[in-house]
Amino acid sequence: GGEVWVSHAPPPRAAGGPTLLYTSPRMEDPAAPRDAAVRLLFSESVQLGAGSVARLLEEASGRHISTAAATQQQSLILTPSERLASDQWYIVQVPDGFLRDELGAPARGATGGQVYRFKTSWDVVPPRVRTAYPSGGVAEPWSAVVLEFSEAVQAGAGALLLECPSGRSFALHVHEATILGARALFQPRSWLSGGQT
Repeated sequence: GGEVWVSHAPPPRAAGGPTLLYTSPRMEDPAAPRDAAVRLLFSESVQLGAGSVARLLEEASGRHISTAAATQQQSLILTPSERLASDQWYIVQVPDGFLRDELGAPARGATGGQVYRFKTSWDVVPPRVRTAYPSGGVAEPWSAVVLEFSEAVQAGAGALLLECPSGRSFALHVHEATILGARALFQPRSWLSGGQT
């Protein structure tokens, strides 16, 4: 008596495939971070199915945001292709057949299109300039001005005003800037004054 038998067999699979257990951000979360990846945790290991793409739907505008999808054991991780807007509801969409278990059974709770929704927090921290070019030293008069910010930025209104001791000034209008993520490039319409700071 008193013997314990331990099976070497894996635990039995849930009938009908993996079941959605947990989401991050939480379902109906009213203050999710704007740069968070979406994570869906299932009852068993999952893998990507064929052909479909998971995405986020910005509820107010109806705009779709593509995601990079990866699986990690029991989790599906969706990384948005861009930073999400502040104070917006997003719907996580995972098409039928997008996720399967190791034997090919489709995941439950993450099919049929809409899975759940969450709202991003209101961003009250403005972006800060991290680096600027040119800065210090000597710059050519035809140099562009490049600002790198603490987060991705969008064009607003206004202009940067460059002034030099000779009294000449240069307005670099924001609507003319080339913006790529956290970098903004301003190309002056004319050469800057030589020999000035």
